[in-house]
Amino acid sequence: MSHFVRFTGMAMLVSLVACVSPERHRQVLSANRALQEERDDMKRFVAQAQQENARLAQELERIRPRIKDAAELERQKKEVEAILTGLKRGGGGSLPPGVKTLSTTEGLMLRVEGRVLFSSGSTKLSQSGQDTLKRLVDTIRDHTGQVRVAGHTDDDPIKHSTWKTNMRLSAERALAVVEFLQHSGVPAAKMSAAGYGEHAPVQTKANKAENRRVEIVLLR
Repeated sequence: MSHFVRFTGMAMLVSLVACVSPERHRQVLSANRALQEERDDMKRFVAQAQQENARLAQELERIRPRIKDAAELERQKKEVEAILTGLKRGGGGSLPPGVKTLSTTEGLMLRVEGRVLFSSGSTKLSQSGQDTLKRLVDTIRDHTGQVRVAGHTDDDPIKHSTWKTNMRLSAERALAVVEFLQHSGVPAAKMSAAGYGEHAPVQTKANKAENRRVEIVLLR
């Protein structure tokens, strides 16, 4: 009986195989090849995508500092614009005569011409100098960071002044501005003074009058 069952099962299997036509067989093989090619294509696509992701990740790391710098520059720009708006509002829509603003890597600089603040060879603030600083006081006082006041001179040697060197003259002028600002309500703890003498010129000898100046830097 068991031999008969095994023989019958084998006969049925052979019969089923025989039922698949050569055309159908070719179709199945073709479909299988297509699926294999599609799978291979997908593998290549995944590999390329992984490579591209790795490249983009490296590129992002490379430009990330520039993105950060750009954001910081935009923030600094807005900060400077806000300060300038406050300065002009306090001065009736314009900066005081003899005052220029410059955006530096350290912060906004208020460059004040020396002739506006002091008489030649003097460290005593003139009336025009006091009036100019009064128009700047609110902005300087409201600044949340530190403030550096730097005095500068031209390279003419001291002849008709009690100050022996331009370095001393520039330092005393910076201190005079700091003291005036302090008396006008700017906390002394947020201010510092420095004298550079003739050693940080902004112009050549032809225009050296511009080297005589005081720079008030609102540090970031």
